[in-house]
Amino acid sequence: MDEAVEKLELVLESKVENLPEKIMDALEDLVQASLECSSEEMVEYELDEILINAFDKTSHKDHKRLMEMLLDLMSCMRDPRNIYPAVEKYFSPECNFSMDAAKVIFVMKRDFGFEFDGFLSTLLDCIRPENIENDTERRLFFILMVLDNGSVPLVVTKAFVKKLCNVSLQVKSSCCHKILWGVLWIMRFHPMAYAMAKRESFEKDLEWNVSVTINQFQPYLFELDILSESLKGIQKVVSLIKREAMDAKNRPKLLSLDNVIFPKLEI
Repeated sequence: MDEAVEKLELVLESKVENLPEKIMDALEDLVQASLECSSEEMVEYELDEILINAFDKTSHKDHKRLMEMLLDLMSCMRDPRNIYPAVEKYFSPECNFSMDAAKVIFVMKRDFGFEFDGFLSTLLDCIRPENIENDTERRLFFILMVLDNGSVPLVVTKAFVKKLCNVSLQVKSSCCHKILWGVLWIMRFHPMAYAMAKRESFEKDLEWNVSVTINQFQPYLFELDILSESLKGIQKVVSLIKREAMDAKNRPKLLSLDNVIFPKLEI
């Protein structure tokens, strides 16, 4: 680990050609070295200034990978909140790796006591086709992790279900299938959300409401009705959602994030 840290420091201080590329290579070595360290060894390093410097000296195209690296390197920082200004600007719906930035901020919140007002509403806004089509399973699992918290209000969980169903209509079939499985898993962990699959949940006042915000959306999942005419594999998961919604006896009893799977789409 010491050798990897020293290498990164030397690269950051150098004026070599292709500096961003050299920095990223040194960071990759640092991540590998950190994976071989114990948690006790990790906390001895205070890489706050080094990592901030790395952000400043690398390019925008490198920052997606840097976000992923931060998840392994935050334990080497004196106070991970110091990196927040570099991360925060990417936690925006317009950024195609906003979900990676969200994960860094989520870990700051969960493990380091960072306060971020509006985290859930911003994350909801970041659920867009272009932000979820790549690494779909990983992004869905992250959403499940975020919602796996007793303090998340039911209306917020339902907003995420609605937004995912909304996006499922805008992506290719393989991605749609995974998103629907993500919706089913959310419902399994939050059974009150099953009501959204029933016609009784339709709210007349929101009949023409097409947007989904944290506090306002049409709860009825008409998207499932549309998708019930889709490919066989998509029809099957839609039927499964409705079947479990109609009768609690059809729902799995023992649930854990470790059991979450996303079956392949049947054509």
